Amino acid sequence: MRTLIIGITGQFCSGKSTVAKALTTCGVKVIDVDLLAKKNLSSFVIKNKIRAAFGRHIFLKTGNISKEKLAKSAFLNKKTLKQLNSAVRPLLCKQLEKAIKHYSATKHVIALDMAILLDTPFYKKCDHIIGVVAPRSFQVKRAIKRGFSKYDFLRRIRLQPSQEEIKHRCDYVVINDRTQTELKKTVKQILEDIKHEKRRKRKEK
Repeated sequence: MRTLIIGITGQFCSGKSTVAKALTTCGVKVIDVDLLAKKNLSSFVIKNKIRAAFGRHIFLKTGNISKEKLAKSAFLNKKTLKQLNSAVRPLLCKQLEKAIKHYSATKHVIALDMAILLDTPFYKKCDHIIGVVAPRSFQVKRAIKRGFSKYDFLRRIRLQPSQEEIKHRCDYVVINDRTQTELKKTVKQILEDIKHEKRRKRKEK
């Protein structure tokens, strides 16, 4: 039986991780791609690429990359975001391919928790994609709780796919405006539907 690959995507602070956790409790192996990308910032190769793209001021005295300074430089506009992606994506994609192959040997269902999913080749590799959307007030509240300002939040999401695009291009949409219990119930039902369906026809932009 071929392993099913589910994509989870959504804007910054929409609640992707909550949906991912719900899938985990259902026995799905979730690969946190965003966390993997953050860990890669300690890689010597990535550090050199980041230094070449954004300069030495991005680094702390310890030699590590300042995530705060990198975010401020990378999320200025589409050009700077492209520079960041060019630096980190090649390694990330190789690691993700390897992880999928590894877990496919023992798992029937794998999920990729990936904010940038719609803009990568993995979009077409997913059998089904769950898009997570949320009221703007909810997103802002989550961002502030995580230490971001409203300005930082707005600067990030303007460079991400809109919620309308997410709704259009994803096979399932979870509206994160309800209780944790209700959300988990919705995710569980989506997983059951996925297991009983064939691959859906992928929507393009």
